[in-house]
Amino acid sequence: MAAIRTPKQPPVENALDSDIRYVKGVGPRRAEALLKLGLRNLHDLLFFFPRRYEDRSQFTEISKLQPGETATVCGEVLRCSIRPLKRMAIVEAVIGDDSAAMHAVWFNQRYLKDQFRAGRKVILYGKAEWYQNRIQMNAPEYEFAEGAEKTVHTGIITPIYSLTEGLFQRSLRKVMTDTVNGHLDRTVLDYFPEAFRTQHHLEELPSAVRQMHFPAEFDSLFRARRRIVFDEFFIFQLVLLERFERMRERHRAFALAGTDSALAEFRAKLPFEFTAGQTQAASEILADLALATPMNRLLQGDVGAGKTVIAALALFAAVRSGFQGVMLVPTEILAEQHHGSLHRLLQPLGVEVARLTAGTPPPAREKLLAELKQNKVQVLVGTHAVLQEDV
Repeated sequence: MAAIRTPKQPPVENALDSDIRYVKGVGPRRAEALLKLGLRNLHDLLFFFPRRYEDRSQFTEISKLQPGETATVCGEVLRCSIRPLKRMAIVEAVIGDDSAAMHAVWFNQRYLKDQFRAGRKVILYGKAEWYQNRIQMNAPEYEFAEGAEKTVHTGIITPIYSLTEGLFQRSLRKVMTDTVNGHLDRTVLDYFPEAFRTQHHLEELPSAVRQMHFPAEFDSLFRARRRIVFDEFFIFQLVLLERFERMRERHRAFALAGTDSALAEFRAKLPFEFTAGQTQAASEILADLALATPMNRLLQGDVGAGKTVIAALALFAAVRSGFQGVMLVPTEILAEQHHGSLHRLLQPLGVEVARLTAGTPPPAREKLLAELKQNKVQVLVGTHAVLQEDV
């Protein structure tokens, strides 16, 4: 008879790339279910965080249970029996603590009769109900508290994961426990130096991942989530930076000349002074426009912070360098509003501003196109109607 050999995991350079099938408790069938959630390797599994949490860490005495209350209780199995009901078998356990006793029932789970042996310590989590003059829980989540072994499903801040067909909370939570305890500390390394983490008040990455799955308290969960979110934004910015650098290498832009004099001329006509934030934004934008590489910036500010003034300055710098400028807006109402704002800001500087939208009548459009060609209009404000070849 030929021996059947279990396939061994192929060697990989990075343990985090390990196929999820070879992770303890997964296997081929569960791996197929996890694949539906986009989980392919050990890294995916470790960074598959719960969608929410239930606080099952606070225990309630049985005598203080209130109907309709979801609670966690810890007690001793007093007795357990199976009661037939039509085509259904009801497993009924009586659980007691120092204050009182309660009933817990499960339907069509005969195997629980052997598990709920008298004398075993058990933790239950579920909704208490008043039934036949007694307090009981229907199909509560349970976990036997034996020895010094840590609980996974109850008595803790319990993670609740997203599921798909073929996955269940209890089995997935057990897989995550084995994965975190067995692989986290030797596979996930922190790429930030300690000085950087201290400066930005960041948790160490392995600790943050552990707390995201099984938080000791909600404060530690908050700190862990802050670290994970920080990393996501940090990596996102690195990707953007790399794309910007590639774009700067491949594309060229017109370098605007005389941006300093344009700034001085523009500010001299304003009836107010720039704020500190406007001064910084204007300086950075004009410095970029003076380069022969494309500028990519997001100008961020509250309503009324003065973003339009900075946009007008950038357009004026283009005009003073012999170019024309265009402001693209999403709606005709905004086109009308910005046309008025730019006209008030740029007209005193001798810059003609016009508006073009889908609602512009054909005769007016033809006249505007001619004025654009003759450079009689230096700045154009409009909707996507400006993105036409003849414009």
